[in-house]
Parts: sequence; structure tokens; C-alpha cells
Amino acid sequence: MRYSNFHIGLLVGLLALLALSLILILTVKKPAESPMIAGWIEQFNPPVKIQRRDSSPEEEAKLLTPVYQGDKVTVPTAAAWVCLQLGELKLVEVKHQNSPYEVKQQGTVPSRLGNFWKPFGELLMPLFQVDQKYNSNNTKPGDSHCEKPLHLLRSTTPVNIKSNGSADPVTISWPNSQEQPPYLFAGKRPLYLTWWGGQSPYTITVTGVDNSVLLPSPLKTEQPPIKISEVEFKPGEYQAIIKDNANNETPFRFTVVTQPATVNYPPEAKATELPATVRKTLQATWLATQENGKWSFEAYQQVADIAENYYPAWLLSKKLEVGKLVDGTNK
Repeated sequence: MRYSNFHIGLLVGLLALLALSLILILTVKKPAESPMIAGWIEQFNPPVKIQRRDSSPEEEAKLLTPVYQGDKVTVPTAAAWVCLQLGELKLVEVKHQNSPYEVKQQGTVPSRLGNFWKPFGELLMPLFQVDQKYNSNNTKPGDSHCEKPLHLLRSTTPVNIKSNGSADPVTISWPNSQEQPPYLFAGKRPLYLTWWGGQSPYTITVTGVDNSVLLPSPLKTEQPPIKISEVEFKPGEYQAIIKDNANNETPFRFTVVTQPATVNYPPEAKATELPATVRKTLQATWLATQENGKWSFEAYQQVADIAENYYPAWLLSKKLEVGKLVDGTNK
């Protein structure tokens, strides 16, 4: 079959156009992908600095500050230290002796999650600063600071945790407890309570306002807080009564509701790439900021079970025991 000059020219033109398209595809740069997060600041004793791999200005470390492969973490003084959560449950301690520390760990957590949790880490920082101001560390130089959560390394008690054994009447302090009953989501679940003052030991009962009894018998404890094992909470009004050894007693009312559709955790707060402790702390922090602190009691319940073994959760729980995490307009 013979081809005319027209057909040959057309074929050559199409091939040239195809070649040019391939060249453009190969040479046009793709948008730079955001680096993956290699880890974050779990707990620390300041000052601690972070030098990013892109040579941007040094940053002051904060709780939950993300770190990336190639970042350098500097601990400038002998008293300072930092625990880095790198990879799956891998804690690395950086002290003055092994500073600066370059992060070698390859990132596995999408950077969008770091952007999401950054403001929540900043919300925890004032609590951390108060904790630093009123506490001292009882570890000796050379001891590991990463084997236990920071609050278990302390030799003193935070100022906002009042000791029992005083002659004061029992007092339960929760957000809005005087203005309106705190809210709890319905379902079968444990209940965490704390209080201050009174004389040990204490007796706790939990009832519905219709006098229905949730516990087969009153619980006794030497000191707060207390975890009440799983109870079936149906929507309605409830009260816990704390009674001390001197027969002082205080009722504490709360309202159980079906979880509303408006309480829908953002996808970032449910990301499976994060360890469960981080995920629960982020969810509770997010919840505590919604609707001007309306769900603070529920947020406390969600974080209380991990507070003993996870320092950021412990900080959050201590704040929620005595008041709202934030004040002002809805988030």
C-alpha cells in the first residue's frame, strides 16, 4: 500500500506531537509531597530545640511537636532532656550528652495529622508549664526519664491536686457543675470520679434521680480518684453521692444523653496511623473544646483510663477535673 506525501507528513506530525507530550510529562515537576512524620515530643524538660532539615529557624519544643527524618533535636543544658516517640512505641531519650540528635527514623504518619494536632498540643502547653513550675524531678543524673510518664517521676504533688485528710466537707469539682449538670454519653461503660477534702475513707453510691440504684452496694475507697466498673447508663438524670468518714456528703448530678450527631470526631482524630494513647488524647482534647466546654465531663471519662500511663493524657485529665479546657465561643 502506498502512502501519499500528505499521509506521511500527517504521521510524522503525530509522532512529533506524541514525543513532545512525553517530554513534557517527564520534565514537568510534580508538586513536592509533604514529608511523613517520623515521631513527636512525648515529654521533656526544657529547654529543647528542634532544627528542621530544611534549615528553617530553630523551634522551641512543645508537647506533641512533630519531628521528621533529618531533623536535629538539641538539648543545650545538663538538666534538660526530651523523650521522642519514634516509630511504633519506640521511645528515644535525648540528653545533653547525646545532643544534637538527628532523627534517622523514616516517617510513617501523614503530615496532615501533625497539622491537625498542633493546636491541641499548644492547648496542653500552659498546663505543662504549670506542672513544671510547681513540681521537681526526683530522678538522679543519668537516670532514664522515658521509662515512666513524667508525673510518675515527680517527687511533689501538683498544686491543683488537693490532698484529702482535711476537715473540709467533701467537694466535687467539675466543669459547670453549679450551672448545669455535666453530660455523659449513654452506654455500658465505666465511670471515673474525683473529689477533694473530707476525711478518708469514702463511700460512693450512684443512683438515678428516680432513686434507681446502679451499684449493687456502695463502693469504698481510701482516696480519690475512683473508677466504677462498667455500668449501663441510659439517657436520664443521675447523681453520685460521696460520703466521708465524718458523714460529710456531697451529691454530684450529671445527665446521660445519646451521643448527638454534632459530636463527630474529625477523620484525623480517628487515624489508625497513630498509637491508641495519642488517638484517645486527641479525641478527648477535641471533644473538650466543642460547644464551649459542654462535653468536658465526657472528655474526662474518655481520657481518664489512659492518664496514669500517658503524660499528655494525665495533663488533660488534671485540667478537666477542675474546669474547662477552653473558654469562649464554640469551636
